Amino acid sequence: MIIILSCIAGGFFLGLFFKDNKKAGSIFIKLTDFSIYVLLLFLGISVGSNREIIDNIGQIGLQVLIITLLGLMGSLCLAYFVGKHFFKGEKR
Repeated sequence: MIIILSCIAGGFFLGLFFKDNKKAGSIFIKLTDFSIYVLLLFLGISVGSNREIIDNIGQIGLQVLIITLLGLMGSLCLAYFVGKHFFKGEKR
């Protein structure tokens, strides 16, 4: 946990230090994107190598689809509510 908090604090201070540097900002964005792709690759490897998940992919897939659709509907409803009640007079 200390490592995670140290990384967050270090990133915060690096962000403060480089906040006006456009070139460093674009490099950080590219590094972030690359890191996310690598994490997704490892997640896929982990799921693909898990025999229990592969054996039950039909049932798990349906549950994931339902959870995803409900989460999407909830997000859209909340976004509509917030837009309607908190941004009444603003132009888009």
